[in-house]
Amino acid sequence: VVLALSIPLGMLSIGYEFTTPQFSREPGVSEAFLRQTNHSHTKPPIIIGHRGTTSLVPENTMMSTTKALGSGADIIHANIRRNAENKIFFFADETISRFSEEGDSFRKLSNQQVQSIDAGYSFTPDDHVFPFRGKGLHVPNFYEW
Repeated sequence: VVLALSIPLGMLSIGYEFTTPQFSREPGVSEAFLRQTNHSHTKPPIIIGHRGTTSLVPENTMMSTTKALGSGADIIHANIRRNAENKIFFFADETISRFSEEGDSFRKLSNQQVQSIDAGYSFTPDDHVFPFRGKGLHVPNFYEW
């Protein structure tokens, strides 16, 4: 498994070594379908879990990463940010507005404030139900991975 990270101040790619065109897809797309549409390649497609499995569970959480790997992802793509105490966390947005009523800059948050973010707050499969809100999902730091 390769971990690919994008950093707001530039791109850091770990383990990318593509010599032929590859496909990126959420786990769950039929391997048979990809083989039908990919006749010119001898290697199987590389499956990338973008922020984990964002269509099934909240992005950039340990649950999302575990589910993506369990579903056959070869690579996990994740965004990372530093907070006010220079600790690295898996978080995509510049602000926390999608995860709370506040719009604070992630960069200004303490470790304690980041750990209190409800990472399941905004996830919804249907725009009506929020099954992970208040369930204890937090923003993982780099060392938790």
